[in-house]
Amino acid sequence: MTHLFTPGVAIDVRLRDGLPVHIVWNGRTHPVSRVTRVWRIDIFWWRGQVQRDYYKLTTASGLLAEIYYDHVRNSWFLQRVYD
Repeated sequence: MTHLFTPGVAIDVRLRDGLPVHIVWNGRTHPVSRVTRVWRIDIFWWRGQVQRDYYKLTTASGLLAEIYYDHVRNSWFLQRVYD
């Protein structure tokens, strides 16, 4: 089962070598233990430009999540959490 956040929830992300190493969500810091997938969406919809870098990752506590960096808004978001 998954929980999809629409729209995404704003989060803070710390990077090392271009990859997330910590995410901060609901005031808690979650160290990233593994990034399993990275992909980019760069399209122009009728509502406007969408340019995002997505990361599917696992945290040290076992949380499996998808986050993205929105290049248009210059912000990070949590998109999905897997149970």
